[in-house]
Amino acid sequence: MKLLAITLMVILSASCASQVNCKKHPIYCKIKRIVPSTSHSYVMKLSNSIFNYSRMYELDSNLMTAIFAQESRFNLKAMNCRTGLNSEREETMVCFDFSIGQINFRTISRYDFDIELLMTDLDYAVESACIVMREFKNRYGHREFNYWSRYNSSSSSHRSRYEALVGRYL
Repeated sequence: MKLLAITLMVILSASCASQVNCKKHPIYCKIKRIVPSTSHSYVMKLSNSIFNYSRMYELDSNLMTAIFAQESRFNLKAMNCRTGLNSEREETMVCFDFSIGQINFRTISRYDFDIELLMTDLDYAVESACIVMREFKNRYGHREFNYWSRYNSSSSSHRSRYEALVGRYL
């Protein structure tokens, strides 16, 4: 009976520990609604990172959360890869977009981001995506309401589709 009581207390305390005040941590709660199976500690670290870097770069944290949901479903190790043939007609895999923000290899090169850190360091990955988004905001934000859709494409038809996809998470 004593063992049952102790077990029950452990279970109840664990469930209480994962209860989060959604008024105080709205980003956390949004992420958990989208991917409920993700661990409490990862979601808390991610939500804090999104909050802090969004504030640092003067971006909307709700928008950045929605973009991360669309791009990778908050998966730090997400990659967009395709298989094809190289010049020797051998099958090879080439990856184009990396990490939670699905940052394109050209953008990674232009900003001199570290691909390994993008794939392993959550703060680095979130900050890198915020740096890219801040540039779009600085360049286009004064004349385009949805400047942020340039994160995905410069093509107006692709941007329109992207706005709808991200909009599902706003």
